Amino acid sequence: MSGRVVAYSSSPLLASRTPVWRSKLIVAGIAFAFLGLAGRAAWVQVFGNDFYRKQGEVRFARTLELPANRGRIFDRNGLLLATSVPVPSIWAIPEDGSATG
Repeated sequence: MSGRVVAYSSSPLLASRTPVWRSKLIVAGIAFAFLGLAGRAAWVQVFGNDFYRKQGEVRFARTLELPANRGRIFDRNGLLLATSVPVPSIWAIPEDGSATG
């Protein structure tokens, strides 16, 4: 591999015409922005997480009462074999000697 070595300063396309302080300022600005984001993430996740924890619990834990409606069961000829029909329940507590309904 025979290649020509071209110095960056001698090539007009690769030579940098910007002052060195400008690139240092940009790098410092990006570093400060990253530190600001890291600080905010630490604050939200470690120190001030009560609000977000409560919001997560509100959105996650729910209890829904759903009625258990079962489907109808048909035989191969299409005749109804079983269905769910709401009926009043009657139960007895043998220790009390009374029935409740």
